[in-house]
Amino acid sequence: MNTVEIIFYTRQDCHLCGRMASELNAFIANRSDLGEQTAINVVMRDIDDHSQWYQRYREYVPVLVVNDEEVCHYFFDCDELMNAIKGQSDWSVSEHENQAGN
Repeated sequence: MNTVEIIFYTRQDCHLCGRMASELNAFIANRSDLGEQTAINVVMRDIDDHSQWYQRYREYVPVLVVNDEEVCHYFFDCDELMNAIKGQSDWSVSEHENQAGN
């Protein structure tokens, strides 16, 4: 099974963060098209807990990151997130197949 990690940079008392969290949860709940072979793991990071996160994202929260790429900030973008997940998932499957074939 492939696991896709989504890093969600957020902070307390951020209304856009709450909105994106709700939309992300709905997205994950309705993603049967990813199949049983793809699991999604969301890692929540409060930017106020780490100075580097704060410096990088303070003007942009909420931010979703997949495979070290910023997928969206301020507002949830379903299409961009799906493209990022499929891209990471495809890479993982290809990498696994290449290792199995050697």
